[in-house]
Amino acid sequence: MELDLKLDSSNCTSEYLETQEVVEAIKGHLTIAMPKNPHGNIRVLFNCDPLITATPSETCLQLNSIGEAELPVMFHAVPTKSGMVASLRVEVSVVTMLAGTCSMTRHFDLPLQLVASLSVPVREAHIKVTLSTNQPAANLVHLFQDFPVEDSMSNVIAFKHRNGTIVSLLVSKTTNKYRLQSDSLAALALLVEGLQRRLRLHFSEAENLQVNLDSPFPIQEIWNQVESHYTLYTELRKEMMKLGQTSRQFQIIQRVFHNKILNTKTIDLTQGTFTAVQLAQDHVSRCVQQVELLQEVSVINKAQVVGSSH
Repeated sequence: MELDLKLDSSNCTSEYLETQEVVEAIKGHLTIAMPKNPHGNIRVLFNCDPLITATPSETCLQLNSIGEAELPVMFHAVPTKSGMVASLRVEVSVVTMLAGTCSMTRHFDLPLQLVASLSVPVREAHIKVTLSTNQPAANLVHLFQDFPVEDSMSNVIAFKHRNGTIVSLLVSKTTNKYRLQSDSLAALALLVEGLQRRLRLHFSEAENLQVNLDSPFPIQEIWNQVESHYTLYTELRKEMMKLGQTSRQFQIIQRVFHNKILNTKTIDLTQGTFTAVQLAQDHVSRCVQQVELLQEVSVINKAQVVGSSH
């Protein structure tokens, strides 16, 4: 079974429905080609970073006579002051019923403009990473043609993430090295991954291109991320246990309240139980909110840990 994807996209701004904020977005048309499945029915699912939302996240399509379908799609960067997008890679899964249920997966990368914009470089940063290649140093104007980079920025450039974190990139033409520095490991990891991809594309005709890490690996920063994630995981487990206990208490109070209603018509006998039910429900609601908050933060932190380790 063959599956080809092609995304024609452009930048735009759109209102994020949950917060009604105007955020950066990527809109485009995704062309799905399955030549051996004309007129077939398929299901398409998108899997993105926790801080990127695909619209639609899943849908059903029917291929035309040549086995193609076009899907309008939009990707939003979820507004947040603390989280950081760890990866711009989108996983597309296509499920078809041809010759039995069959699932295929393809990947593509969203433009960096979705989560970052040009900024003023910073001289000092807490975390520094150096990459080296066996090719002459590339001009940043050519590497980042999708950004309005001026000729004066051929050796140094900086990107500002939506939460304000800045990543600076400096190029040494004498040593063919690229230094990236930032105060955020997650922001740095995203740019390191993007720079490697751009270098491979820029030197696609070069034989035996090598991109190497030429600086100590930031083990301590990664360990700090792991510890933070474990702390959140522990708090989440505690809140889940508390939620389970309060839910059981709530069910017991409900049964008592129900039995009193069946056995008596005196309001005074049920008034205290009804108040207890309300208090128990409020307690359960607070536990649910706390669990949902910790789950959201834990997922984002886990994505940053995984992205940083890559």
